[in-house]
This record gives sequence, structure tokens and C-alpha cells, in this order.
Amino acid sequence: MVHLMGCFQYLQLTCLVLLFFMRVLRIG
Repeated sequence: MVHLMGCFQYLQLTCLVLLFFMRVLRIG
């Protein structure tokens, strides 16, 4: 169960990074 939560957290972090990159690319 802990492993699953860690995986979900990792996916959420990746999504945040992708959104950040998209925002930066739009500004650039």
C-alpha cells in the first residue's frame, strides 16, 4: 500500500513538472 502511494505521488509530481514546462514554453 505504501508503495502504491509512493507511485501515485511520483506520478503527481511528474504531472506538475510537465505543466510547469508547458507554462514555461508558452511564456517563452
